[in-house]
Parts: sequence; C-alpha cells; structure tokens
Amino acid sequence: MSEFSTGTCPEVFVSHTAISKAFYDAVARGELRRIGSRLYTRNLTENPERLVRRNWYHLVTSYYPDALITDRTALENKPAGDGSVFLVSEKGTETQLPGLTLRPRQGAGAIDSDKPFIGGARLASTARA
Repeated sequence: MSEFSTGTCPEVFVSHTAISKAFYDAVARGELRRIGSRLYTRNLTENPERLVRRNWYHLVTSYYPDALITDRTALENKPAGDGSVFLVSEKGTETQLPGLTLRPRQGAGAIDSDKPFIGGARLASTARA
C-alpha cells in the first residue's frame, strides 16, 4: 500500500479497497469523518448534507465511473431540489448520501455531442437531456 495522508485527500471522497484500512485508522484518530456509504471527509465540523451537495459533481464518478449526467440534472447542471442526480450508468442501483440520491438508469452511453464534465463524467447534450 502506498503512503496515505489525509492532507492530500479532497474535502469529500469515496474510499476504495486499497486504502480502506487507512481510512478506518484516520477516523479512529479523529482526522477523518465517515458521512455515508464509503464516504469520508476531512471537514470535521460542517453539516454532511452541505458537504455532499457542494461536492456532488466529484462524487458522481466515484460511485459511477461510466456516468452520463442526464435528464433534469443535465439541463439544470445541479441536483434537483430533493437531492436527486439523474444518471445513465451500467450500474443500476441508487446510492443514498446525506442530502443527495444518485439515481442511475440504463440507457445509451455518451456520444460525441455530450460534453465532458468534472471527474471524467459526461453531461448529456441539451437535445438528449
């Protein structure tokens, strides 16, 4: 395992198998806080819903690497008022996070007219959205 430092982590991030023990140890030391399914933060005081909402675009590809942001989310370029983020992905299960629900569905993946988005996701063109 490579050297792990909480200082190099983004404000909110998703764990992965290779460094999950390091995350657990950092939580035990009070350096990180677990705020959701495989979800951690360096911010030890702010409301988890605010943290997740502010960083939603980084979280999409952490949970859905093949994500195409679509429908209402693509048109408004933000989560819906209820926290829904609509995606096309091969992974079909929803992910519930504080203040946010990632809602994937089956569908055609990205095409040339879809725009690159943060973290490697794609944003459906207006016509497709």
